[in-house]
Amino acid sequence: MDAAIFLPVKKIWGDRVYYDASVDQKGVVNWAKPIKMSIEEVPYFSNFAGSVLCIRSGITDLLAFSDASVITFYPNQSMLYDWSGDKIKIMQGFKGMTLENLGLTGRCKEYPVFCEDLDNVDTIADKLKTLLSMHQFSVKGS
Repeated sequence: MDAAIFLPVKKIWGDRVYYDASVDQKGVVNWAKPIKMSIEEVPYFSNFAGSVLCIRSGITDLLAFSDASVITFYPNQSMLYDWSGDKIKIMQGFKGMTLENLGLTGRCKEYPVFCEDLDNVDTIADKLKTLLSMHQFSVKGS
């Protein structure tokens, strides 16, 4: 994902943005702080952070067991890395996998952001900006 997508987050949350550096890869945004955690620690850290942004994956399912507000980007074809198979069907399948649709909304509150194939960086950033302006997201720590 292009770092410009996350500029609305930087404007609101400032220096209180972290990324998962447990796989020793550089984060998408160079202004976020790296943090390493095991997969078991994801819900705990999410509770501490208050709000989480993620791309739909198995980690999103783990976030369902946190008390966090979870902003989930549901990917378009260009975000699907090097998946094998029909990317259109994979992308459409992801859209049906919201935490609510899967019955995993016991504790967290998910805010899905659906990325369409015609969406560019500015369009996705605008979707995020609109979502952030419509809801109160807690961001703890500094």
